[in-house]
Amino acid sequence: MSKKSSSTSSIDNTSNINSSGFSSNTNIQNNNQQDVNESVNRALDQTKDNINRSIEESRNQIPQYNNIVNSYQEQTLQAVKEITENYIESQKTIIKSIQSAWGPYQQNINTSINTWNSPEAAANAYSRFVSNIADNTVTYLRTTNNIVFASLDALSYYLYVNVIDVLNP
Repeated sequence: MSKKSSSTSSIDNTSNINSSGFSSNTNIQNNNQQDVNESVNRALDQTKDNINRSIEESRNQIPQYNNIVNSYQEQTLQAVKEITENYIESQKTIIKSIQSAWGPYQQNINTSINTWNSPEAAANAYSRFVSNIADNTVTYLRTTNNIVFASLDALSYYLYVNVIDVLNP
């Protein structure tokens, strides 16, 4: 009997060891899982804190960014103002230049229009008309004479060449 009880007690001890070993393994696994969960939670909480800190820093820098953007906008507006003022001044200069060059022509036209009813203006216009017709007629006659003489020179050369060909077969 003592053998039986000793074997039973050793089985009981083994089962106690096994059951306590299993329970300690479970406890270790549970502790490890809790440690991992706590580590993950700490890491996520730290990330959340870092993001919140970054957002706050960005919020604090918004006025600086606004100042920079406002400064650029003011510089752009000033540049546009200067460009438009310079453009307008250059246009004024161009217009004055054109007016000073065009002035004598405009005055001559105004004088012609205003004095058209006078007999002197009518006589001047008629004399210019007659003079232009005479100049054109003379130019026409010169051109016609030049054409005739050039044709006669060409004809005489042609006849000369043909006569030489007839005499020297």
